[in-house]
Amino acid sequence: MFISTLSSRASLGLRLALIVIAWLAVVLVLSTPVRAQAANLVSCTGTETVSFAPGLTNTPHPLTVTTADNFPVCIHASAPILMPATAQAQISRTASCLDLLGGGPGTRVLHWANGQTSTYSFVSSANVVNGNIVTVSTGTITDGLYKGASATGNVVLTPLLANGTLNLNDTCNSAQGMISASGTYIFNVLPL
Repeated sequence: MFISTLSSRASLGLRLALIVIAWLAVVLVLSTPVRAQAANLVSCTGTETVSFAPGLTNTPHPLTVTTADNFPVCIHASAPILMPATAQAQISRTASCLDLLGGGPGTRVLHWANGQTSTYSFVSSANVVNGNIVTVSTGTITDGLYKGASATGNVVLTPLLANGTLNLNDTCNSAQGMISASGTYIFNVLPL
């Protein structure tokens, strides 16, 4: 009886030790992404929609370009809170689909949910990948919240015709051209 009691206590101790080890492993695994995200001052996930009026074609012509960025999920490291942001821009210029891949300088003013703003001045480059427009930008927060910090943006846009065509070449070769493109936008403000 003494041996069976000792054996059941050892078995119970072993089970408790395994439970503690498993619990520590879960805590370690779940806390790893938090530490990785803490490297950024802000990490945002959202969408960008770009519209062209009249539609963008392979022939250069005057048009108005409107962008709308929406970041419903922005995690700020200073106080791990969720504070969404938005940004809008509108320009008039002469352009064609060939200009999509030119990249160049740009500016966006992000409007945070707390009423503050951040001005992101950047240089971008774009490529076509599987019919999508993939744009990467790098720059600096030049004014407002996080002034002086570096930032990056990654956008993957799918071009659309009014009839739902999803191919960049077909869209740019059509008479009506590309009227809009939308997709994912990941934006990060890096540590100072």
